[in-house]
Amino acid sequence: MKQKFSNVRGFAHFVLLVVVAGLVVGGLALYGYASSVRNTALAWETDLNKVIRVEVSERATYEMTFYEQTGLANLKSDKMDAIIRNAIEGRYGDNPNQGTALLQAVAEAYPDTKGLEVYDKILPTVAAGREAIRNKQNLRIEKAQAYNYWRKEGILRPMILSGIYPSRDLMFK
Repeated sequence: MKQKFSNVRGFAHFVLLVVVAGLVVGGLALYGYASSVRNTALAWETDLNKVIRVEVSERATYEMTFYEQTGLANLKSDKMDAIIRNAIEGRYGDNPNQGTALLQAVAEAYPDTKGLEVYDKILPTVAAGREAIRNKQNLRIEKAQAYNYWRKEGILRPMILSGIYPSRDLMFK
């Protein structure tokens, strides 16, 4: 009877050891997966932030190019900055080549420029700038959608990332 009881205790210890080992291995696997998910999310956000910085830089370059190409650098002011921003955002129409509203805005803000030949330079500069910025915005949107899909995909990943990602480090607007 003692030998039978000893075999049962030995078997119980063996089962307990297997369960504990299974929990440890499972915990380590879950930790590895969570760490991998976190690292991938960090890579996604770093890439998105890079795209956003490039877009901001593109806008600043566009504004400076506008002044340089048109020869209106001496007119740099809040009024002209607002006109350029509105031109980027398409508030003067979807087709900048038909930019009568844009040209009117410049002429109204700066009546002294009517005799200058800047108007021939304004529309191509605006068209090129809008196209470049639109491409950057489309890239940002595509990457953000892909990141959001990746973040919500599966069963464990959303649970691991909930409340943590997207993080405060993401500069997406």
